[in-house]
Amino acid sequence: MGISYYTFQGISYLYLVYKAKDQPEKNFLNLTLYMLYFPKIMAGPIERHRKFLPQINLSGFKFDHQRVVEGGQLVMWGMFKKLVIGDTLGIVVNKVYADVEQFQGVPLIITFIIQPLQLYFDFSGYTDMALGFSRIFGIQLTDNFRRPFFAQTVGDFWRRWHITLSSWCNDFIYNRLLLKHRKWGNKAAVYAVFSSFLVIGIWHGANWTFVVLGILQGIALTYEFFTKRKRVKWNKLVPSFVYKWGSRSLVYIFFSVSLVFFFSQSMGDAIHFFRFLPQIQGLDNTHYGFNIVRWEAGVALSTALLFLIFEWMIEDKGLQLREWFNRLRWGYRWGIYFFWLFVVVYFSKNQMVFVYAEF
Repeated sequence: MGISYYTFQGISYLYLVYKAKDQPEKNFLNLTLYMLYFPKIMAGPIERHRKFLPQINLSGFKFDHQRVVEGGQLVMWGMFKKLVIGDTLGIVVNKVYADVEQFQGVPLIITFIIQPLQLYFDFSGYTDMALGFSRIFGIQLTDNFRRPFFAQTVGDFWRRWHITLSSWCNDFIYNRLLLKHRKWGNKAAVYAVFSSFLVIGIWHGANWTFVVLGILQGIALTYEFFTKRKRVKWNKLVPSFVYKWGSRSLVYIFFSVSLVFFFSQSMGDAIHFFRFLPQIQGLDNTHYGFNIVRWEAGVALSTALLFLIFEWMIEDKGLQLREWFNRLRWGYRWGIYFFWLFVVVYFSKNQMVFVYAEF
């Protein structure tokens, strides 16, 4: 359980103590808490000891009502994302990838469209809960997500998605290789990028699908590296609105293509998925063999869209959502809390294991 996150933290700690001459932690219980701290052990974030260890001085701990409120709100936010959206959409995604060969056409198109949402709300929901519980305890963890679906390049996407893994690979793989082979010029950057994402791919599992997953990211980032000037020119030729949303759409599509290899059990399943994806048929079938309650699917999709609208308002409009919510009258806030709790408890019947707990 949590072996990969545990290992990444151990490597970074040993490296920074040995190479960067960081002061080692002399209290064994503090070091154990850093390695095994329960909110983050199953699916991250991958914390650095430089940030985590200074926060666990219990002698200075004081109860803070505002901190508990903020932490509780994050926990509820994460539970809703995970149980109402992630797990409900997961019924469709898991059904398709459990036996891809029995599906073609519309069910595959639906899966292709929603699988980035399912993974995002599952994984970011866990992160929000980990951050929320930690906030209550007075510990500030690193947020693993920063509105990734509003990235305009694959490189920017990886600066917003699973941030602590990307940062770890950047510091301990990419930068090391780039420094070691700096005489190669641009080839060093390409080599470092492919090596980093090959590690990320294999980290997900010993399967060729994960190798292809890593290679695809390397190809995309290499393309962006060598076409930066051209893309700046293209940006000037079209309206900024079109370029912005066109870029975001392409990044979303590329990520969904990558997820076919992420979810497929074999290369054969991935090939079948792409081969039969364009075949439009069975439009009169309203269930497509998903075994999902239609109104529950509607709630999951509509709330997912609502969450994305909130994120768009934060990203492009600068809305401070939490401040706005906390300014509401207490009766409105508590009404929302209880309704939120009712919905979460109802949808908990669809509960599934966190996707990234497998890694």
